[in-house]
Amino acid sequence: MEILRTAREFFGDNARVTLFGSRVDDSRRGGDIDLMIETDMVSTEALARRIQFLVRLKQRIGDRAIDLVLRTPGDTERPIHRVAEEQGVVIR
Repeated sequence: MEILRTAREFFGDNARVTLFGSRVDDSRRGGDIDLMIETDMVSTEALARRIQFLVRLKQRIGDRAIDLVLRTPGDTERPIHRVAEEQGVVIR
C-alpha cells in the first residue's frame, strides 16, 4: 500500500501507520484520510519530514485531503492519539 510505503520512506522502516476516522467505517463515504504515524525519530526530525511525506503521498495517491498526526518518543499523549488507537486500523 502506498501509504505504508511512503511513511516508511520518510519516517523509517519501523514506522507504524494507523488509519482512523471515517475511512475505517464502511457505512460512511468519503471524507479526508486520517493517519497517525508513530516513529522512532525525534520530534524535530519527524516534523521536518511531515510536509515532504504529504507531498509525496499526494503524488502517489492523488490530491486528497489528508490529516496527519505524528507520534514520537517522549510525546505527551493527546486525546487524538487515543482515538486513533481505539478506533483505528494499523496498516500492514
